[in-house]
Amino acid sequence: MSTAGVDVPVDLDRLPSEHGRDAAARFCTRVALRDGDRQWSFAEFWRDAESLAAGLRKAGCCPGDRLALWMGNCAEFLLLSLASEIAGLVRVPLNARYTRTEVAAILADCAPALVAADASRARRLPQDQPVVVTGRPEWAELFADQSRVELYTSRPDELCSLNYTSGSTGKPKGVMLTHRNWMAVYRNLLIDRDIRGDDRLLHYGPLSHASGAYFMPFFLSGATSAVSEPRIGGLLRSL
Repeated sequence: MSTAGVDVPVDLDRLPSEHGRDAAARFCTRVALRDGDRQWSFAEFWRDAESLAAGLRKAGCCPGDRLALWMGNCAEFLLLSLASEIAGLVRVPLNARYTRTEVAAILADCAPALVAADASRARRLPQDQPVVVTGRPEWAELFADQSRVELYTSRPDELCSLNYTSGSTGKPKGVMLTHRNWMAVYRNLLIDRDIRGDDRLLHYGPLSHASGAYFMPFFLSGATSAVSEPRIGGLLRSL
C-alpha cells in the first residue's frame, strides 16, 4: 500500500522494530515526535531508543524479561516501548491511574525485571521492586553509553507485550501479544485510518491504552506525533 506517495511496509513476517529501523533511515530528518518544547527527528528517536536499549541490557535486563512502564503520557514512554523491542524485552504498559494495590497485584503476576516509572508513581511501587525513575540520575545513566545495541531478532510469533485487561469482570488478565499481532494491528490502522506522511497525531488518550498503538503506524508513514497530558494549551498549535 502507499500513503502520500510513500510505500508503507505491511509484511507480517518482519518485526515492527525492523520496520521502525527502516522508517528512521528513510525519514531521518523529519520530525517524528514532539513533547512540549522537546522534539526528535526520526534518526534521533531511533538513536535514543538504541542507546536506551543498550542501557537496559547493561542494567541486567535480558531478552524475554518483562519491562513494566508506569508513567503518564510522555516521550519516555514511547522511547521505552521501542527500546524494549530492540533489546528483546517484553513490555508491560501499566494504566497510569492504577492504585498502589492494583499495580502491586499486576507486578506480582508478571514479575518484571525492571519497572520504569515517573517520580510520582515510583513512590507507590513495592519497596523491593527494581525501578528506574525518569528524570533521575539513574535514567541519565541508561543513556551514558552511546554504543548501539544490535537489534534483537525475535521471531514474529514471540511475545512482544503483556497488556492487562481492566478487570471489570474479575482480576485483570495479561493478554499476550506477539510481534506479528502488533504488526497486524499497525497494518490495519494504516489501512483503516489512511495514515499519510503529512498527517499529525496528538496522543491525548493514555499511551498505555489505545493511543499508544497509533504511534508506530504514524512512525512507519513518516508522520509526526505529539504527546500530551490532559493540558492541551498551545500544543495543538505546535502541530
